[in-house]
Amino acid sequence: MAEAKLQKVIKVLKGDALKILPTLKDEYDLVFLDSDKNIYLDAFK
Repeated sequence: MAEAKLQKVIKVLKGDALKILPTLKDEYDLVFLDSDKNIYLDAFK
């Protein structure tokens, strides 16, 4: 992100997606989820 100078427009959050996603207050255009495929459906709910 830093090399592409995108750190002002992209926020990287690392951790448990099922815990992080419900805490997001701002609107977002994209969520890149690189996780165990078993949680994908729960993450998108």
